[in-house]
Amino acid sequence: MATHGRPEPAQDTAGLATSGLHPLSLNVDWARAVLEGGAPWAGDLWQPPPVGAGDAPAVRFANARVRERGRRLLHQRQVMFCFKVVYRSDETREQLVSLWVDPLTEAADPVPILPGLVDMVPEGEAPLDGYPLQRLYRRACQRVRQAVLSRGRQLEQEAQQRLARDMVRLEDYYAGLREEALEPVARDLHRLEAARNRQRLWRFVGGPSHKETDASEDAAGGELAALRARVDDILAALAADRQRRIQEIRAKYRVRAEVALVGAALVWAPRVEMRCKLLGPAARDVVFYYDPVRSRFLDLECEGCGAPLTEVYLCAEGDLVCARCFAPCAGCGQALCQRCTPCRCHLCDAPLCGRCDAACPLAAGGGTPAAQAAAAGPRLSVCPACRTRTCPDCVALSQVMAG
Repeated sequence: MATHGRPEPAQDTAGLATSGLHPLSLNVDWARAVLEGGAPWAGDLWQPPPVGAGDAPAVRFANARVRERGRRLLHQRQVMFCFKVVYRSDETREQLVSLWVDPLTEAADPVPILPGLVDMVPEGEAPLDGYPLQRLYRRACQRVRQAVLSRGRQLEQEAQQRLARDMVRLEDYYAGLREEALEPVARDLHRLEAARNRQRLWRFVGGPSHKETDASEDAAGGELAALRARVDDILAALAADRQRRIQEIRAKYRVRAEVALVGAALVWAPRVEMRCKLLGPAARDVVFYYDPVRSRFLDLECEGCGAPLTEVYLCAEGDLVCARCFAPCAGCGQALCQRCTPCRCHLCDAPLCGRCDAACPLAAGGGTPAAQAAAAGPRLSVCPACRTRTCPDCVALSQVMAG
């Protein structure tokens, strides 16, 4: 699917922009629920008050106690872009795609319906233009391109079904044209065949001389060659016209998208700032934000893999990690994450803290060649499970092989 008309440059949004306050900011009940002291914590689980009929996400600190140090309601500026998309094929369809981009994270998301947007220009508001606006605009263009391609694939499937129906009708049409165009040729061919049969019959009953018969057959052969050339010309002309019509029909059903920027706005949207102290394997102060419009936590990502956190584990070194990156010591259970693990079991790759007695027993197994090789090489660590399950057989085998 082709796309056309990407709106450039971003500076064009300056004349299309307005500024407004998100309607959620005027919801007093929701603001009171956010700022209530103590609520809505449930142990080590925080679930913000829902917006609308849906459930709000929750964040849980799995292995640490949480001591809240404060919360507040902030307003941060979002840039909203509205694009008009026209899909052209045998049918023309229009769509408005509205996106807003967060200047902090540069995340572009579809804009929910804002029926109660209040016009507002905060006093002392710094203008958003130049390079920052261009970056946000490019992010919006990337996101709208994804939306256009997704919608375009659906329209292409519908267009291909209509194309298949038209192709069947086209083939039936040209089959009829071939029959109609070749009908006179078929009559001439039948006449010529009848004449050649009469000549053969006359020769059989002693009719005209061989010379006359041969001359007649030569004339018939020339006429037959002319008929064949005529048939080839007719079929070639029909094939060329059919191919031209097929190209026209395929071009007719090819989906093309034209995108144009039709509006922009600066929207001040609410966010909840949470300040907490975590007490567990380590002590750490944490500040994170909740975006109620997007139903998303901000500044709360796994410090091991970068994934968004909803279940948080606190490492003994103070890192916040997800369940996949949390790797407690297989020996003593000390809270560790993947990047803080100093060593691992060389048999099952279980994490080890490095302070447990996890040395490979084979290295201390005496003067056997295997023990000497183990002692001379890099230090091998073994978790308690492998020490019980595997190490006795390994040590016994080395002694048997040593004689």
